[in-house]
Amino acid sequence: MLKPKTKFVLSKSNPPANGKYPIILQVKPFNKPYRRITLGLTATEQQWDKHKERFKDDGLFETENEDLRAYERKANEIIKGFRDDDGNYGRFNFEAFKAQFLSLPEEVPGEQDSESGELTEEKPDTLLGFLDWYINYLTIKERIGDRSRFKSLRNVLLDYGASLDLKLSDVTKDWLDNFETYLLNRKHQWTGKPVKKISVWSHFKTMNTLYGKAIYHELISSKPFRNQTNPKGFSFAHLAKQPRISRSTSDEELERFLAFNWKNGTKRQAYAWKIAFFIYYFRGIPISDAALLTKDDIANNEVMFGRIKTHNKVPNIPLDHEKRQWILKELEPETDGYHLIPILHKDRHITKQQIYNRINKMKTIVNTGMKEIAKIQGVKMNMHTYILRHTFSRKVLESFGIWHLKETHGHSSVLTTQKYAGSLSNAQVAKVDAVL
Repeated sequence: MLKPKTKFVLSKSNPPANGKYPIILQVKPFNKPYRRITLGLTATEQQWDKHKERFKDDGLFETENEDLRAYERKANEIIKGFRDDDGNYGRFNFEAFKAQFLSLPEEVPGEQDSESGELTEEKPDTLLGFLDWYINYLTIKERIGDRSRFKSLRNVLLDYGASLDLKLSDVTKDWLDNFETYLLNRKHQWTGKPVKKISVWSHFKTMNTLYGKAIYHELISSKPFRNQTNPKGFSFAHLAKQPRISRSTSDEELERFLAFNWKNGTKRQAYAWKIAFFIYYFRGIPISDAALLTKDDIANNEVMFGRIKTHNKVPNIPLDHEKRQWILKELEPETDGYHLIPILHKDRHITKQQIYNRINKMKTIVNTGMKEIAKIQGVKMNMHTYILRHTFSRKVLESFGIWHLKETHGHSSVLTTQKYAGSLSNAQVAKVDAVL
């Protein structure tokens, strides 16, 4: 069997009022009709080059064309997985291809389903049916991050072979035990490395939440998970148990990392270093929050913002600090003139889905660049943006204590702040022996 063909085209079945047609990925298995996957991108006929299968103006639509190239690479990688030893593609199955394609890692822009935008009153009592209903609900509510988690759960359930007829009430402790065994034996589809236990824990946590929603909607009366009313139910707490590993780097390694001469590095390394510098000197701000900062968030020479994740207000960050002024001035020419750092563009990233995809994509670029810099600088820590947040948190903890850190990060409860206590250095923890 010949290799399946893929193609990006405008879907013109329903002419839109705004003149923009959805861009779809057409997949044509040998001797079979085209199948389609919606990508969440749109274009007018004037903007689209049907021969190159790209936007015409790469300067204006650089981000969108990057997304299409990423989709193309991943589609080709997945198709290669269906090739047998003789080089034939007789094992190709579109549904299996689609399940893998839609479970692309976060750094690759996710698809946007062609849901109707309407929520049906009828809620299926099957596992996959109710999961699809809830994913549609999250789509309508524009809860993009939550939607991604539940879609990921859907993909692994399909890979596991969960039946479309499987009732919510048919999922038992034994079923979940077998599902856990399957998940723990999986390999990461891109790296080939074993899936981490914490990732399996995350899937079960999402599934537990789904069952809570099903109880709320009176589809079932109890969960198959262990709780006070079901002490013999399935427990996944053991999957979250991890050895104490600091997510903070040392002062010496931080100094070596920041001493990197970004002007002599690659374009990616220079970009990653400047974003990392910004994150650290703006109190370890998460990159997802930093990406949204604009000039409108500045008043009285202070940056004001709230956490996306918790919606909690964070104490204002004064801009009279020399290094904060320097990095803002250094980054400004690379921005759209509105955002403080060059991740989002006000004219290109408008919908929540576009913003979510763009931040995740640029986060990967920054993390990759940081790892390259760490290798050059002899930094052993596996550097990424959250290491900088934990490093800043460690220094605040060591110098001022947990209550200062709670206020700095805008946590509602000190219980959340306590999670950062694992970032204390071994030397600082060892000081408790002084009481002896």
